[in-house]
Amino acid sequence: MICMTLTTPSLLMMTSTVARLRRTPNDGDAADYEFIDNDSDDSDDRISHRSQKNYTVLNEADIHLRQEDNMKKISSILSISNVAAALLLRHYNWSVSKVNDEWFANEEKVRRIVGLLEEPRGLPSGKELTCGICFEVFPCDNMSSAACGHPFCVTCWQGYIGTAINDGPGCLMLRCPDPSCSVSVKI
Repeated sequence: MICMTLTTPSLLMMTSTVARLRRTPNDGDAADYEFIDNDSDDSDDRISHRSQKNYTVLNEADIHLRQEDNMKKISSILSISNVAAALLLRHYNWSVSKVNDEWFANEEKVRRIVGLLEEPRGLPSGKELTCGICFEVFPCDNMSSAACGHPFCVTCWQGYIGTAINDGPGCLMLRCPDPSCSVSVKI
């Protein structure tokens, strides 16, 4: 039996006595086991050489504040909207330094990967447009789109977003429903 102790800060260590069982041959049907005690004084030395990491437990409000601060930092440094900053941070696991490094190394590549357009496009002009999902024709005031301008009727658009939200966290990186487009939908 191995005794385990969970210590602060979440470091899993074995106690100083490590026990091991070794199977020994036996003429009978049941196996015999012998106890080997590996009690050594150097186990504490091995534990002390491990680096311990300090962790801070955050509540929901603290997390939200940190996210807002990071979005403001990215938004001001890169001169982009808070929504675009949030998309970048989610893509790079909320690492401000990673966003900055990648953005300044190759802004075009980052925009393409994340689905950010430099200049958002509006809906195409016209009195009526065809929905890219149901292929019905609707007046322009019943249409919506992502920053790419691909037109979708309000009913299909709401269904697309609603389904994505119900499917889970993937909705945070939602893309335009047009299969040929990779522009992010800003929710």
